[in-house]
Amino acid sequence: MFNQRTNAIARYDFLLEKEPPGQGMPLLRTVAHSNNPSIVRTSKLRDEWLPVCLNDPFYVRRDLRATAYGIEEPLFKMHIQDVHAAGFQKAHDRWGTYLFGHIGDAARIIHLGE
Repeated sequence: MFNQRTNAIARYDFLLEKEPPGQGMPLLRTVAHSNNPSIVRTSKLRDEWLPVCLNDPFYVRRDLRATAYGIEEPLFKMHIQDVHAAGFQKAHDRWGTYLFGHIGDAARIIHLGE
């Protein structure tokens, strides 16, 4: 993900861990998911994340056509359940979510409404 604020422990990014060198770019492991611009494997989104969102108990009862339905809340809830059950490391192995950059790096994007 490309953060719209400084890469720091705050809000949904309350767990950040530096990815070991070797990936070719600076990455921080996180439990957060975002509607912000990001790079996601199509198969991961289609086969794993989209079903979580579409089956979320809160959202399944709503007509989501023509809405800005977000992935953040349903995926975060499921990701945190995995952290509680298996720990951050094993959950990250399953989810594989990252922030681009180092701790303390400035925002990479701006919100269009700001």
